[in-house]
Amino acid sequence: MEQSNLAIDPEVLKAIYGQMARIRAVDKAIQAGLSAGKFMFTYWPMTGQECIPATISQLISKDDYMITTYRGIHDQVAKGVDLYGMFAEALGREDGVNRGKGGSPHISDPSSGSMVTTAIVGAGAPIANGLAISAKERGENRVTIVNFGDGATSIGAVHEAMNLAGAWKLPVIFLCQNN
Repeated sequence: MEQSNLAIDPEVLKAIYGQMARIRAVDKAIQAGLSAGKFMFTYWPMTGQECIPATISQLISKDDYMITTYRGIHDQVAKGVDLYGMFAEALGREDGVNRGKGGSPHISDPSSGSMVTTAIVGAGAPIANGLAISAKERGENRVTIVNFGDGATSIGAVHEAMNLAGAWKLPVIFLCQNN
């Protein structure tokens, strides 16, 4: 087997590690707060899923779009969603990123590029194409990343969206996280 000559800048590796540590710290804080009864909201732990969003965050720009799922708080943290606003949203407070109306499974923060969080399995893929078409038509140099779990691979809309993205040469990255 051939060895790869791929060299990664040590500063990028440090940034990835720092982002992974940040995601883990947020995860621990949420779990501790829930266990202590300090707050109550639906939560899907992200322990062990830090590397993918931490790495992606180093490869994309703040202007790039991201779509994630109800389980994607780690994606939100890595994309730069304001943590105070995220917690306030999860707690249903008016100072949340969506004024407390969406709760933890529906966080979106367009100012960070985090456009949609969907609780419908596979629903992000067609939305990603819409964002990519919009950016392409406006002449913007943006990539749209759509995160989904392995369960979404059995949803027709995901395959249809992949097919259209390829046929129309849309700047979409379909990212399956085995959760």
